[in-house]
Amino acid sequence: MHLFLKVIVFLGAVTSLVSPLSAQQGVVSTGGDIQAPAGSVAFSIGQTASQIIDGETGSVHQGLQQPYTYQVTSVEDLREDIAIRLYPNPAESFVYVHLTPPATGFAQDRFTARLYDLSGKLILEQVLDSDVNTISISRLREAIYLLQVWQGHHFIKSYSFTKVN
Repeated sequence: MHLFLKVIVFLGAVTSLVSPLSAQQGVVSTGGDIQAPAGSVAFSIGQTASQIIDGETGSVHQGLQQPYTYQVTSVEDLREDIAIRLYPNPAESFVYVHLTPPATGFAQDRFTARLYDLSGKLILEQVLDSDVNTISISRLREAIYLLQVWQGHHFIKSYSFTKVN
């Protein structure tokens, strides 16, 4: 019987502490739910209201404004008739850039590989003029490098690889 009273007192104390608490309220301008076979996402756009003050002529929602900034970037899609592979990774002496060319060949579509270190320094630039192109990396130190493939003046894709000894 003594244990029963302790449980009742404990539950009463917890209830009295929890009842004055409330969850955050939001002043939202829009929102929604997205459903997919893999799951769902609920979202809202607005600000979190930390305090609501009601008066005779209306109410004020004080809160924290959370700005949403974004930057749109885009890259032209690689033509579907071109496939590029870089191998091996990691590499010791050579990396190979394998190009599956378009039906018109490479004459009008000059491809170039540019090799950079992680500080952004251009290490070498080489024309890719065959299906399988060999790039010598034997003189480079052990590190991670970035290889960019360009078609004329248009950036196509960037790859990273590790140089090992």
